Amino acid sequence: SLPWVNRAFENWTGYTRYELNKIGWKHLSVNDDNLQADLKAVEECVQGKRTSYTIRKRYIPKNESPQWGELSVVRYPEHGPVEYFLCVWLPLANHTNQAFSMAIANTVWQLRRRAESAALM
Repeated sequence: SLPWVNRAFENWTGYTRYELNKIGWKHLSVNDDNLQADLKAVEECVQGKRTSYTIRKRYIPKNESPQWGELSVVRYPEHGPVEYFLCVWLPLANHTNQAFSMAIANTVWQLRRRAESAALM
């Protein structure tokens, strides 16, 4: 499920946050675009074998053709049972600059560290 999504993702997909929560992320995925690798990476995160991953895949906006993007996923907390995943998906048509993608990944990493520090206080 997708319990929380930002307005930009709602606008891009054409689905409301309620629709997205109901249909889930697998419905948005193109089955032949690394879906099995994506599912395997999620399972490895749940098992604690990894804390994050990045994958290129297509998502299908409502009433449009699939679009390529880069999905970055971070589990929280880093150890123990997963409480949630923080996911950032960047459409490649709009963000083909790898440096920009790396900056976003770095920002996600910094936010995760801040959240962990706040939880320890």
